[in-house]
Amino acid sequence: MNERLIEARKTAGFDTAKAGSDRLGLNYRTYIQYESGERQISKNAAPVICSGFRVNHDWLMYNKGKMRGAPDSDVEMLEVVGEVQAGGQVIIDQSSTQFSHEIVKITHDRAKYFA
Repeated sequence: MNERLIEARKTAGFDTAKAGSDRLGLNYRTYIQYESGERQISKNAAPVICSGFRVNHDWLMYNKGKMRGAPDSDVEMLEVVGEVQAGGQVIIDQSSTQFSHEIVKITHDRAKYFA
């Protein structure tokens, strides 16, 4: 998993772990432990990392599916939508308009799960 995290950070344009942790708003010491494999990515940190680096949850956590693009499972999007609706920290910027459109679509299509 740590190799995929490093790949995700570099693909997102962050050359150093410090730059990546700053972008995500994560503690540097914790983040560097994720990259080194000393610590598993927490359930709370996973959606922040995936949205910040614009990668799919299943790819990062389980090496399933594609790094980017449409998610390979409803579970991934439901987790992200759950974080958004619960007021969790999900980073969406101007460069991630596809991601925000997917959230809107899934929120509308899957609203029954959160009613």
